[in-house]
Amino acid sequence: LTENPYKDLKVSIEGVPDPPVWGEIPPLEVNEDSGEVKWFDLKDVIFDPDTPFESLDITLISVSTTLVEISIVNGSEVRLRPSSNFYGDGTATFRARDEENTAEATGEFHILPVNDPPAVAITTPHDGATISGTYTIVGSSSDVDGVVELIEVRVDQGSWISQGVSGKNPWTYTVDTTQLPDGVHTIWARAYDGEDFSQPVSVRVIVQNEGGGGGGGTPPTVTIKAPKNGDEIYGTFVIYGSASDDRGVVAVQIKIGNGPWINASLNETQWTYKWVTTLLPGSSEREIPVTITVRSFDGELYSEPVSVRVFVNNYDTDKDGLPNEWEKNNGLNPFNPIDAQEDTDGDGYTNEEEYKANTDPQDPLSRPRGAEKKQLPWLWIIIGVVAVLAILGAVLFLTRKGGKSEEGEEEPKRKKKEKKKKKEKEEEKEEGDRGPISPPGAAAAPLAAQPLKVASKIPTPPTPPKVPPTAIPTTPPTAAPAAAPKPPAAPVAKPLSPGGATPTTPPTTQQNKPQKPIQG
Repeated sequence: LTENPYKDLKVSIEGVPDPPVWGEIPPLEVNEDSGEVKWFDLKDVIFDPDTPFESLDITLISVSTTLVEISIVNGSEVRLRPSSNFYGDGTATFRARDEENTAEATGEFHILPVNDPPAVAITTPHDGATISGTYTIVGSSSDVDGVVELIEVRVDQGSWISQGVSGKNPWTYTVDTTQLPDGVHTIWARAYDGEDFSQPVSVRVIVQNEGGGGGGGTPPTVTIKAPKNGDEIYGTFVIYGSASDDRGVVAVQIKIGNGPWINASLNETQWTYKWVTTLLPGSSEREIPVTITVRSFDGELYSEPVSVRVFVNNYDTDKDGLPNEWEKNNGLNPFNPIDAQEDTDGDGYTNEEEYKANTDPQDPLSRPRGAEKKQLPWLWIIIGVVAVLAILGAVLFLTRKGGKSEEGEEEPKRKKKEKKKKKEKEEEKEEGDRGPISPPGAAAAPLAAQPLKVASKIPTPPTPPKVPPTAIPTTPPTAAPAAAPKPPAAPVAKPLSPGGATPTTPPTTQQNKPQKPIQG
């Protein structure tokens, strides 16, 4: 035997995990004040040959600026939100880790500047103030990414002017109110930064100069019709009333609590003011007493102010956005958090939408004004059912009318036939009662064999026929039998005429059909 020259060799290769591999993170460009935007998806820029993506631990390590917020949502989507009015460049670094290795990558973002319009405000006078003579208006302005170049003002619907405006922040403008008629006027202001104008702002003032408004010296009057003193109110409440003056009312002003005088909406002598009571701090947690004060102005004098004290209660037990009192007053459950999203009256609007619009959630015809009309499928179904029933009713009515018309035409014919048949039956019955009854089995003689004669006296009766032994003659039901020895005599007929003539029946083997008597 020879020794085998070959030997077995075992080789073991141990796997070494590969680290995650990053691709290029795309740079992001977004305009200033654009809000939150999607940057990229991690699944598109990272790969690990040994580990599935779902098992990787990916984190945000750093952001170059605190004015940009970066987050990872839905496991892989990277989103970026710059702070308001921020613009500039920056970077963000991410780290991916598998069981043994890590890898990092950095991406760039660029927030492009966009011009922001300036802002302006009127600080003096406040809305509803009374001014006279030469009055100085004071305001402020600002621009977050530039400077304000000029301020413009106007009175009522006049032209915008910058001449006479001093300063930018603060700024002032002097108006000669003696050049204006007494009454309510609106003062406007706006700012310009070289590219954009600000949103215009305004205040309403009452110009009252000495001797203005006419004579008389009688102040106007004002009343509050709703709410009443001691009422509990909630939500959006419309305060309203009336005002009067011999020269006419120029304005009505209202004050909520210790707030400033605010001009109410005036239509000749009727005024209204919509108060959103939910804006009153603490009203959703407890009942708050508030005093409402109103006054009117006729261009020269103010009325005596009138006031009512009410209680604002926007407490919401079930936290559905509907105050308890509103739910109770409108047939809803203040302990049911779901009924806010229900449509109680089926008009296509939820109870919450009805509450915000101050409409009736129990009335399908009371719907929010200015809102897009919604389809009411149930209403169309009802209309369709009513239409079908109306058509069926019309068809049934016409059918019955046609049937009655045909019956009306056939009815006289039918009644005529019935009357004729009835008359024939009565005649047959009457003739049957008058005629004799022949013996059983006898046949009636021909009609020609029994002529009727009219006589003034009773004729001699003929000789009766021979009757078989087995035959039993009968007499008419109404006639009395004649006296005769047995066998019985032939039947006697009823008298047929007033003269007393009595016809007799011939002795035949056939029963004759009686004839009607002939009266002479």
